[in-house]
Formats: sequence, structure tokens, C-alpha cells
Amino acid sequence: MGRMKESAERNASRAGCKTPRAERNPACVGQNPPRAGDKPRRAECNPARAERNPVCIGQNPPRAERNPARVGRGRLFVECVLLYVGLPAVLAFLPAWIERRWGVQIKAWVVPTLLVAAAVAYVAMRRTGLLARGELTRLRVADHLWAEMLARFVLSALLLTWLLSQFRPEWLFAFPRHNPRFWALVCVAYPLVSVLPQGILYRALFEKRYAACVPRHPLLFGALLFSWAHVVFHNPWACAFTFVGGLFFLQSYRLTGSLLFSCIEHALYGDFLFTVGWGTFFYEGTQAAMRAVAP
Repeated sequence: MGRMKESAERNASRAGCKTPRAERNPACVGQNPPRAGDKPRRAECNPARAERNPVCIGQNPPRAERNPARVGRGRLFVECVLLYVGLPAVLAFLPAWIERRWGVQIKAWVVPTLLVAAAVAYVAMRRTGLLARGELTRLRVADHLWAEMLARFVLSALLLTWLLSQFRPEWLFAFPRHNPRFWALVCVAYPLVSVLPQGILYRALFEKRYAACVPRHPLLFGALLFSWAHVVFHNPWACAFTFVGGLFFLQSYRLTGSLLFSCIEHALYGDFLFTVGWGTFFYEGTQAAMRAVAP
């Protein structure tokens, strides 16, 4: 009789595990695995673990697919053209057109526009995950890359000094000699208000979002866009110098992944150009100073 009673209890227990409330009974765990058509519970389709559960595929798309940066190449190209071609063109040519048509003089406000655009780009990259926290200050670069960058800078500085001595010898170091305070102010302010915003726009944002528009030649395309940005100065020297500089700076960023490293290189070249005399082609304030001391 005892054996018959135990057998009946086991059968009743098994039958109980087939009821809709079986999953609430701890004794039924593992006895009735979910069928293929059953919908998984929310806990099983947790976004962090959904990729491991075949049943959850398609219910929780990965974060990368929800990233606004993952859009069509055509849309990215349009964004790229509007930002890197359209905006500099507006700053360069719209004020002159308004003055000719209506006789109203307005300033292009190049630096404020650059600062606002860089701030918007930085916030957008941080919110979409394109720019990691601390990436602006990361500076882990191999020693040989530092050596290559500095050697390239020294050779370029020697070449540019020689060219200016042949082109306009009266400009050589005229800026720091005749206006040392203004020169020092420019050298200190330039990396902060110009180099860093340009690095965010033309290296970090371009490389992380728009380089995919031209998968074959992103370095050349980025240098051309960087050169076009300097059309606001209305002289071919600025565009020519910045095309070569764009190649250097973007390549440094691509090799090291350090925005700070590429900005240091950019600042070296910029402060050198202001110091040696080429800065008259890049900043209207230095243009006035240079013309006053070396017409």
C-alpha cells in the first residue's frame, strides 16, 4: 500500500507540472522546457543577454543599429557636403554678396561659427557614443610616432622659412619683433580657440562619421575638406598649406587614435606660421599687424 501511495503522489506531481501555473512551482523547474513557439519572458530577453538567446533574436536590436550614425551613405554624404563645403562657402562669400547687393557690411564671424559647430559636434558624438569619455585628453602614443612627427615638423619649418626668405624676406619674424604681446596672445589662444575645434570637426567627427562616404580615399578627401575650410581667408596660400597640413594631421589621428596628439602637431605648425611670418595669410589680425610693420 505504501508503494502504491508514493507512486500516485509522483504521478500527481508530474501532472501538476503540466499546468499553466507550473513555472510558479519550484518542484517543476527543468521538467517542462519551453516549446519552440513559446514567447520568452522579459528576463530572458534582457538587452544585454538577448544575443545569446536564439529565441530573442529580432526582439531587441543591438545598440549599434539604433545609433544615429548608422544611416545611409547618401544621407551621410549630403550631411558632409552641407557641413564641410556649404558652411565655409557661406562664411566666405555671403557677406561680400550682401554688401554688393544691399550695401550692408557684415562680418563672417568665422571663429564663433567654428566654436559653435565644434561644440554641437562634440555633444552629438558623446550622446551617440561615437566619442568615448576622455578621448579628447588621451595621449598614448608610441615614441617612434613622436619622433616621426617632430622630425617632419622640423623639416617643414626649415623649408617654409627658406621659402619666405625668397618670397617676402621683410616678413621674416616681423610679427614677434614688432608686436610681441599680440604675437604671444595669438600663440596661446590659437590652440584653444582654433586648433581644438578644428580637430573635433575635421578629424574626430570626420573620421568617425563621414569617412565612410569615401572608403577608398578618406585621407585625401579629409585633407581637401580641411583645405576648403580655409577659403574664408580668400587666398590660395592658406588653402595650399592647409591641404598638406590636413594630410599630416588626419594621418596622425588615424595612426594614433589620439585627437590630442594631432592637435599638438596642428598647434606646432600654426604657431610656427604665425611666428615666422606666414601667418598673414591665416588671420586678419596678423594681416593688419604685418602690413603695418612690413608693407
